[in-house]
Amino acid sequence: MFGLGRIGLVFAETLLQLDYPLELVAYSPVKRRRFTHLFDHPDFRYCNSLVDMHREKFSAYLIASPSDTHFGYLKKVLPEGVPIFCEKPVDLSTKKIEQIKELAGRHGSKVMVGFNRRFDPQVKSLKKSIDDGMIGDIHILRLTSRDPAPPPIKFARTSGGLFLDMVIHDFDMMRYLTNSEPVSIFTKADLRIATKFAAFDDVDTALTTVKMANGTLVSIDTSRKAVYGYDQRIEVFGPKGMLQMNNERHDYTEYFSKKGQQAAPLKDFFMDRYAQSYRLEMEHFLKLISDEKTLPLVNVSDALIATQVALAANKSRLTGREIRFEK
Repeated sequence: MFGLGRIGLVFAETLLQLDYPLELVAYSPVKRRRFTHLFDHPDFRYCNSLVDMHREKFSAYLIASPSDTHFGYLKKVLPEGVPIFCEKPVDLSTKKIEQIKELAGRHGSKVMVGFNRRFDPQVKSLKKSIDDGMIGDIHILRLTSRDPAPPPIKFARTSGGLFLDMVIHDFDMMRYLTNSEPVSIFTKADLRIATKFAAFDDVDTALTTVKMANGTLVSIDTSRKAVYGYDQRIEVFGPKGMLQMNNERHDYTEYFSKKGQQAAPLKDFFMDRYAQSYRLEMEHFLKLISDEKTLPLVNVSDALIATQVALAANKSRLTGREIRFEK
C-alpha cells in the first residue's frame, strides 16, 4: 500500500478489520504519528522506503497517495500483472489515464478505481429501484454534495480542484444511476468560503447541469462548507414517482418541544458516512485478488469518463459556455 494520509488510513483500518488472511505492507512519507496505532496490529508492517517496497513481491497493490502521485506508482507496478486498487482520480490528465488503461491491458492487470459510493447500501438500493422501473424513465436526477469544511490548502493545491477532487464522485454517480452517458454540461461556480484557493484558481461552490444521452437532466449542487454536517442527498424523479436518498445521522431519535424540533447532527464526513461502503469496496478488492474471474465493478474506463466530464465542467466554468461531448 502506498499512502497513509486521510483516505489511506481509512483503507488500512478497514482492511485490517476484515476477517481475511492478509499482511498489509505500507509506505507513506507522512509523519508516523498519524498512524502509529497500526503498528500494534499483527498483520501490519511498515516499509521505510520505496526502494525496500520494490524489492518485495506482492499479491496486489493499493494506491492511496496524493492524486498527483498515482500515475507514477501505477506505471511502476502495472508490469507485475497483479490486481491494483487506485483511489480516484487515476490522474488529473486524460492522456495519462489512457496510458494506464493501455498498460493495464498489455500486462493483464485488473485495476479497480475508488469510486466508493457505488458500494454504499443506500445507493445500491436506489439503483435497484431505478433498474426495476419503480419510477419509470428518469426525467430529473438531483445530486447534492456538500462537505462540512474545505480541505487543507496543501491538499487542495494538488487535488485538481473542486471538480476533479469532489464533484467527480457525482459525475460517476450520474452515469451509474442513469445507465447513460453525458451529452453536454454547463457549470456556474464561485469562490465563497476558502478564499486562499484563489491562488490556484479553484472554487468552492458550484451548480452543474448535465444532459444525458437518454434524455435525463442532471442537477448537481456542490459546496465545500455546510455548517450542519456532511450533506449527501439524491433525488430521482420520473413519470411514476420519485425516489430519495437522504442523509444519515448518528442517532435518529427526534425531540419535539414548545421550542420546535431537534435531531442529532448529520454524520461528520466521508470516513463516517461511507464507512460501510469502504468496507464493501475493500471486500470486492480482496475478491479480485483471490478470484481470477472476478472483474472490478469500477475500472479505468469509468475513471477516464468521469475525469473527462470533470475537466469539461471546469472548462464550462472558465468560459461560461455549455460544453458538448464528442460521440
